[in-house]
Amino acid sequence: IGMYSVLPMDMRKAVGIGVNAFQSDYCVINQDQNWKAIGKYLDTAKKLGAGTVMVMGTQSSKGNIQFADSIGERSLMAFYSTDEAQGDLEGLERNFWTCTSLYPSVPVIANANNFSRLEELAEMSHIRWINVYGSGRQVYDQTIRASKYGPVWVSLPQYPAYEYDFDTLQNMAAQAVVGGASGVFWFCLDDRKKQDQSRWYIPRDCPKCWENIARINKWLKDMPLDWSLIPTVNPNIAACRKGGRSIYVNLTDKVQMEGDVQFGSLDVREF
Repeated sequence: IGMYSVLPMDMRKAVGIGVNAFQSDYCVINQDQNWKAIGKYLDTAKKLGAGTVMVMGTQSSKGNIQFADSIGERSLMAFYSTDEAQGDLEGLERNFWTCTSLYPSVPVIANANNFSRLEELAEMSHIRWINVYGSGRQVYDQTIRASKYGPVWVSLPQYPAYEYDFDTLQNMAAQAVVGGASGVFWFCLDDRKKQDQSRWYIPRDCPKCWENIARINKWLKDMPLDWSLIPTVNPNIAACRKGGRSIYVNLTDKVQMEGDVQFGSLDVREF
C-alpha cells in the first residue's frame, strides 16, 4: 500500500495512515542536486518501516548511473521508470538496462498509461504501474488487462480535483484487488494550483480525503494476495475467493443481482 511522490516532511504522516511504500521522484527530494539527499531519504523510510520506489527520469544514461550509484547498498523496493506517457519507449529501455545491470535483484516498474503497448512494456519492466482515473468498472477492466503480462500495481487518485467519497473509493480499491493487483498506490497531490511543493498534500486541503485513505488502507492490509477469480452469472459483478473468504464487487453505479443477493450501487461485499 503506497503513496505517490511522498516528500520527507510527509513520510511519518503517511505511515500513520497505513502506507508502507513511498514512490519518490528524486527531483522532488533532491531539489539542490545533492545526491546525498537520496540516501538520507531511503534511510528515513527504512527507519519508519516503509519501502521506497525510486523514480528513474528520462535523462541520459550517465545521469541515471549517477542517480543509481547514490543509492549505494541501501535496500530498495523497486525502480519506477517513466516517459511512456509521452509515447517514447527509448527511455524505458535505457532505464531498464541501467537498473538491472547495477541492481539485478531490484525490480523495475513501468508506468503504463498507454494500454495499447502493454506487451512492449512487459519487455522493459518486471511490474506494470497503471493509472486509472474515473469510477465505474475501469479499474477492474484495466487491471485484468494489464495482469495478463505479469504483476500490476494500481495507482488511484484522491485529491481535490478527483475527490471520491468513501464508498466509491473503496469500490475502486476492491476492483484492483479482485482484478489481481499486488499493490495499490494513492496519487494524492495537486500540483496544478500550487507551486510550493510542501503544500501538495491533501491533509491541509482535503482532510476527508486523507481520512478515507486511512480507512481503506486498514481494509486493504487485511487483504491476502493471490485471490482466485470466481465465475459470476452477472458480468457486472466481479468476485474472488481465497480459503473460505470471498469478495464480491458491483462494477456499475446501478443495483445488480447475483443469484439471490442484491448489490447496491458500487457495492463491495464479503462472504
